[in-house]
Amino acid sequence: MKNVKKSVLFICLFVVANLFAQSVEQVEFEVMDKEIPAEELTYEYLLAHKVFLREKPSVRSKKVTLLNIGTKMVLWEKSLYAKEIDGIKSHWYRVTTGDQTGWVWGGMIAQKSFGSIADNQVKFVYGYESSTTNEAGITEVKYQLRAFKNGQQLDKMVLDSLSAIPAHIENHGSLGLFNVEDVITVDLADADTGYQVGKSYVFWNNGRFKKVASLIDYADSN
Repeated sequence: MKNVKKSVLFICLFVVANLFAQSVEQVEFEVMDKEIPAEELTYEYLLAHKVFLREKPSVRSKKVTLLNIGTKMVLWEKSLYAKEIDGIKSHWYRVTTGDQTGWVWGGMIAQKSFGSIADNQVKFVYGYESSTTNEAGITEVKYQLRAFKNGQQLDKMVLDSLSAIPAHIENHGSLGLFNVEDVITVDLADADTGYQVGKSYVFWNNGRFKKVASLIDYADSN
């Protein structure tokens, strides 16, 4: 799924957003050139469940079909203007899935996709949930982690960023733990510097997520 490229892009966008103190999070994807051979195309996956594929880049445009979570897509073009929904700003993307073509808003596309090591039919998708500014002027960004199997959502977990920004996510398998199918770690980055300061641990078992712990180190050093 070429996760390295997407992870780097995700971190870069996070750093840029913080440098300019933006409360709006931006989601961008690379679009494919029609000259690229089929075997070299990069595929993206739908983050949300039950999303309409539309004829034009607008929520008012005619619906082409209804897409399930994890739908595999090739992105060919992005809209001229970006749209903001729930504090997340992204362009619309013209995509192809199977024999159908239409437009999907980028906030509905996963920034990271990976599979369960215990069950190769279970897949995970990860991306922004929302971004808001509270009464104290602090930006509260939420991220979502979803699991699906055969186009049906199994579970969803929302992670907040009040302590640190989730910047990278990885599946380590069961690590030999009892009643745990997958151990998923989320690297946490300092909101100001972008440097890693800790990890969150999420267990996947019997079709459900469980957040176990977040270990964060803010100790100063000389």
